[in-house]
Amino acid sequence: TPDAIAVRANGRSMTYQELDLRASLLGAHLSSLGVGPDDLVGIFMQCRMSTIVTIHGILRAGGAYVPIEPSFPKDRVCFIMDDSQMRAVVTESDICDRLPDAQHSPDVVLYDNVLVEALARNSARMTIDSGVQPHNLAYVIYTSGTTGRPKGVLVEHRGLVNDIWYVGTKMIPAGDFKLTLFSTSICFDQSVTEVFAPHVFGGCLLVAENVVEEQWKDALVTCMVATPTTMVAVMAGGTLPQSLSAVVLGGEEVPQLLVNELYSLGQITGVYNS
Repeated sequence: TPDAIAVRANGRSMTYQELDLRASLLGAHLSSLGVGPDDLVGIFMQCRMSTIVTIHGILRAGGAYVPIEPSFPKDRVCFIMDDSQMRAVVTESDICDRLPDAQHSPDVVLYDNVLVEALARNSARMTIDSGVQPHNLAYVIYTSGTTGRPKGVLVEHRGLVNDIWYVGTKMIPAGDFKLTLFSTSICFDQSVTEVFAPHVFGGCLLVAENVVEEQWKDALVTCMVATPTTMVAVMAGGTLPQSLSAVVLGGEEVPQLLVNELYSLGQITGVYNS
């Protein structure tokens, strides 16, 4: 329902209706800047509630999001901005000074300023006819470049939809997304499951900027996505919540020993290799 909680973070919460409103207002602003189908829009943000709104806002405008981690070296950030020729980049006031000057200069959108002004002017949802089609781009994630020049991996809407449909209907029981931990950097394709599957199947996201250090284990988390290395560190830091039933591992080789250890906890009903 519209009043159900869609995102929780640091004691705050956002309903589906509030998420929808904010995404539509940000999307309308991006549309006013000329963002449309196959236009790339950077996200220079940390793992926050605002990141979820921004992803949805870019898609509402018809654009494709390009994640950029603020902790990236400046030359990597500049390369992504120049190579992608992004039309705009969304960031926040407290980190915008870390955005370097690139040869290509996209429009810089300050999320917090835009939303404050938009909410003050209009409390109604904005309808956007983006004209986006299944073959248009949904997101572009750049490879690490450890084996050469980083490359942008282009994913279309139809690919994204197929992925999430499979995950929630053939792989993981939809009910396991009831409260999903959102802690993976959106610069990794593992984050796609975290970002979209819970909301497609009516669940909620719990934002954790640091999955190893934060006290999220008191929450009734039902699903989490992590690399095996991160999962080992999380388990070393204390007992996993009894509510946790689904663990999605990826990004590295998944050791059978780790899988066995997770199942031995008793409450885990599914360990999935993404």
